[in-house]
Amino acid sequence: MDYKFTKGTELLLVDISGQFALEPFRELLKKIGSEVERQVIINGSLLQNSHLSYEIRYELVIAANKYLNVGTHYAVVWPVKNINYYTIDTLSRLGMSIKIFPNLVKAKKWLQSRP
Repeated sequence: MDYKFTKGTELLLVDISGQFALEPFRELLKKIGSEVERQVIINGSLLQNSHLSYEIRYELVIAANKYLNVGTHYAVVWPVKNINYYTIDTLSRLGMSIKIFPNLVKAKKWLQSRP
């Protein structure tokens, strides 16, 4: 799994590609959480093997809740065929500002509407 951070004037864009793997993704969440940004797009639209079991989704909830910042708005772009709202809904209930989208345009539009 590869990733690239691009800092813009208004947001941090994290592009992820390659095969999904839990441990590298946990480390990526830790790195994203160490960034002090008001808005972050996690773009996993090119990620392969992204149809995740509920066990893995639960592990992602635990890691994201531990590492990501509550005051930051997170937009996640995920392959359309594998979008599942379990992780996002659970993190929202825990107080995180996070949504999932099928493309980058919709993710950016949502972030632009955030105060």
